[in-house]
Amino acid sequence: MRYGKHSNDEKEPSAYKKNAEKPEQSSQKSSSDKPTVRPTSKGYLKAVPLVMLASALFLILCFVTADTGIFGNFISPMFKGLFSYVAYLIPVLLVIHAYFFRSDLKKNRLWSRVIFSAIALSTLSILAYIIPNLGVDELTFTPAEFYKNGILSQGGGLIGGALGYGIYKFLGKVGLL
Repeated sequence: MRYGKHSNDEKEPSAYKKNAEKPEQSSQKSSSDKPTVRPTSKGYLKAVPLVMLASALFLILCFVTADTGIFGNFISPMFKGLFSYVAYLIPVLLVIHAYFFRSDLKKNRLWSRVIFSAIALSTLSILAYIIPNLGVDELTFTPAEFYKNGILSQGGGLIGGALGYGIYKFLGKVGLL
């Protein structure tokens, strides 16, 4: 390096900065300069679909039987209280997510499928709330009643009831149709 002025003087300080900022990265690189893969990523990618399938099977057992223990006896009424009988679609959606997990991850569609599933569950819960209440003159907002009726598979549960009531208040009876 020369200390006189020449055309590369402006570029050299930035080169020093780049090297000064990355001393740790140069020591972490292997001799083949391949990108490093996190050690847990391979196991994680293989385990996620299996966990989804196991969760779907467990939810089915929770919905069908009452002998699923303390956790199972909590999960079933919770999902039914939130979504009413539309909660029975959650295991189906989990199986679909498990089947398409790897391709969704590669194509960056994972979150769009999750968001679509949440919107679909909410929309069906809203319909489960709206259809029985089409002939009712005045609807009331009672979250505890939405939840209790959802557990009994009446109405749309807390999610469908709250969102359906919001649509009713915002758009009126015409909006419900």
